[in-house]
Order: sequence, then C-alpha cells, then structure tokens
Amino acid sequence: MLSFPHDLRYRLAYDARLVTDVLSIFTKTIFAALIERAREFGAVRNAQCGAVSFIQRFDSALRLNLHIHSLVIDGVYAADDEEIVRLAGLLSRRIRAFLQRRGLGADSNPEESDPLARDQPWLAALYAASVRGRVGRTGTRVTRHADQIDPESMDAFSSPRCASGDGFSVHANVSIPAGDRQRLERLAQYCARGPVAIERLEPLPDGRLLYRFKGAWRA
Repeated sequence: MLSFPHDLRYRLAYDARLVTDVLSIFTKTIFAALIERAREFGAVRNAQCGAVSFIQRFDSALRLNLHIHSLVIDGVYAADDEEIVRLAGLLSRRIRAFLQRRGLGADSNPEESDPLARDQPWLAALYAASVRGRVGRTGTRVTRHADQIDPESMDAFSSPRCASGDGFSVHANVSIPAGDRQRLERLAQYCARGPVAIERLEPLPDGRLLYRFKGAWRA
C-alpha cells in the first residue's frame, strides 16, 4: 500500500491523469526492485513482474484519502525493513521530482498548479477539508467518540516492513503464500471494498448517523 502526504492527496483526488502517472512510478519502482532481487538470487533469464492495483479514494474514517493497494506477484521478494525504507525513500524522491517537472512543486504558481481552486473554489475547499478530517464550511473537526485519534498524527506506522518519509508511507507487511487461494480472495475483496459498510452505521435521534471505524465512532 502506498499513501500520500495531504497536499498530494488533495491534488490526486481530482486529477485522474496525475493518478495514472503516480501509479506508473509506483509500479515501475516496485518491479525494478523485484527484478534486482531476482538477479541477486541468480536468475539468468529476464524476470517478469505482474500486479493488480486498486485506487481507493477513502479511508476507514470516510475521509478523502486517495491511496493505492497493489497485489504484486513476486516469488523472489525477501524484503526486510531496510529494503522497505529504501523503497519508500526512492518513491518519495521520484514522485516529488515528477511533480516538480509537471509544475506542481512547492514553489509552483497556485493559479496554474491548482485549477480546481481557481475554477471551483467551493469544491476545492470541501476536498481539502475532507483530506484533513474537518467539516468543510467551518474548518472544525468532525465529531468523534471513543479513542479520539487524530488522523494527522498517524502518518507513520511502527509495524514491520512499513516506512514513512516526506509524507509518503509504504506498507508491505502482508503476504500470501503460494496456493492459499482463500486468503488471496479475502485480500482482493478488502482492496476492492466500497467506502461505506452498512453494518457500521447507527442512526441517532437527531437524524445524524454514527459510523464505526477502527474501534471508534464518528458522526
């Protein structure tokens, strides 16, 4: 899984061409790492890679959070934490360099780099608010119950084979052994799931809905 810094999540949410380009960088970088690993294991023929990727526009709290899930055929992947850190850094540098070439860097002209804010400022404001988990018109936090987790403090993960840097996060700690079709099917269903699980919704007396996510409730 590859997730992005807030500024890039906002832009990816409405720029389909940019999503395609970033996905291409992500896939090519992973494939190159796998091919290099195959050569280290003594592969003498040209290695071939394959992957199925899912573009998700949401997270478990229903925020606008475009990220990528990829099911990658490897066969040679023996990655450790150092390898994932290296890949996360490489992806961050390549994607940032691509954005700079596209005129979407930190020093770009907002009028040219953000046409949504220029042409549809209300929609742009709603996108930006959703990315950061805020109520669009007021800028306040959405109502939360239970653990009160702040999504802006969760950019880094501490589990094995996960790495973050410059707002990018790579999670590569899920693997399915060869022949385990049942687990592979469950993983594919998870990657292709819809944004709202009806069984997580609970109506309130005032007409609002509570949505359960990661052990908490959100109104």
